[in-house]
Amino acid sequence: MVTVTRSIRFYGWRWGSVISAVLVSLFVFASVVTAQDDLGWITDLLPDGNNINIDKQLEQGAIIIATDEQRLLEEFTAQNAWDNTNERDGNRRVNNARYEMRMRLSNTIFTGLGTQNYTNTVITVDTERLSTEPNDGFGLVCRAEDEENGVHFFISSDGFWRIFAFEDGSTRPFVSWTQSDLINMGENATNRITAVCVDDYFALYINGVLAGEATDDTFSEGAVGMSVIVFEEASEVSIAFDNLRVWSATAGSGDTTALNGGNDTSTSSTETAFDEQRAATVLRLQDADESLALNGLILAATLDDDSETDWQFLERDGSVEFGNGSLEIESDEGAEYPSMLLTSTDSPNVVVQAEVSFDDGDDNNAYGLACRSGLNEVGRGYHFNISADGFYTVWVTDGDFFRFLVDWERASVIEVNGTNEMTIVCVDDYFALFVNDVLLTDFYDNTYLTGSVGFTAFTFEDDTAIRFDDLFVWEAVAQD
Repeated sequence: MVTVTRSIRFYGWRWGSVISAVLVSLFVFASVVTAQDDLGWITDLLPDGNNINIDKQLEQGAIIIATDEQRLLEEFTAQNAWDNTNERDGNRRVNNARYEMRMRLSNTIFTGLGTQNYTNTVITVDTERLSTEPNDGFGLVCRAEDEENGVHFFISSDGFWRIFAFEDGSTRPFVSWTQSDLINMGENATNRITAVCVDDYFALYINGVLAGEATDDTFSEGAVGMSVIVFEEASEVSIAFDNLRVWSATAGSGDTTALNGGNDTSTSSTETAFDEQRAATVLRLQDADESLALNGLILAATLDDDSETDWQFLERDGSVEFGNGSLEIESDEGAEYPSMLLTSTDSPNVVVQAEVSFDDGDDNNAYGLACRSGLNEVGRGYHFNISADGFYTVWVTDGDFFRFLVDWERASVIEVNGTNEMTIVCVDDYFALFVNDVLLTDFYDNTYLTGSVGFTAFTFEDDTAIRFDDLFVWEAVAQD
């Protein structure tokens, strides 16, 4: 907990000098100060932890939120001030005059709730990172019916945030994981989180700046609290929370029609898959020779139909069809070139992931994902292929000539004549292929530096049909 006593002890005589200087300045320049409309710059000099101009902060949102009375200021000075429990995999307790939550079980949301129910609220809390694992999530909860139902506002130690509903133990994103420079990262990083839960409007502020907002009408009232999660196995998340404040609030004028991308927040296969996939992909990339980091999500497509992006089909000897909740690409007997479906935009440094299934035809084939490709150059780029009979390869092509970067090899992890999850890395001159969470190969090449991503299918004998589903494309960078 941050208090005046603690600050004076740390800074010694200097805080006394600063406060004296402020008081002298107020006396000498009284006529100037009384003319100011906003005295926040003065109160911000005082280290009391209570100087929150909350209504001014909330003017950043799509609708104006006004706070009424402050309903709670919890500084965690009493040992029984909040929900306390000790379990083998985690504990939540008041300790060191703050609320500390530690969780060792991965992919499990651990929640500490108050006993008072609220409807329309604005909540703030100060956080400090105590653990070392960056692949985590932590933040505030509102309108919680119990530990498995409520609205959560998370940030992560590696610089991402999201807003989501937790319904009967399952997550439903309002806003999926999004990278932000607003989040302080590093050892013992501190962040102030503000959550707005008013009517059907929800917003997240990080260190006083609006990060994101959404609308949803699932939960109307409930308890407030804090929650944490860790995504890495054999690791833990440990966060200290302090100065929990709750205001009652009302909504003013504004327009929320553009929130949630103009859509409602009902569950879609893309949102659900993304929520589960990001953590798994980050973990998977740890096996690569290069240290890689995922940035923003460029594209998430369920492939139910062709409306999710501007697709371009390279039709040489085959066909493409959307239907039955997925994409089917067919390569015809006697084909001389792969059939490809590509995005129209360049995505140079990416991690691409999709579910790939052998549907019908001859299993002597090659199909998978492509990066740095382009229709204007007849499908040139890098092609990462598996085959229905259990082999994999990677080649680079200018559209006419093909050069193998990885020769055909058999891999036991490939489901023969079945469904496989493929992940490819195309970052700077580094490339890698994962199938079903296993790194099969990686290499370096600099033939092409940019281009689009997409799907490819080719048969060496009779007709073959391949299905693709749940495409994710992340921007990625190599870390020093």
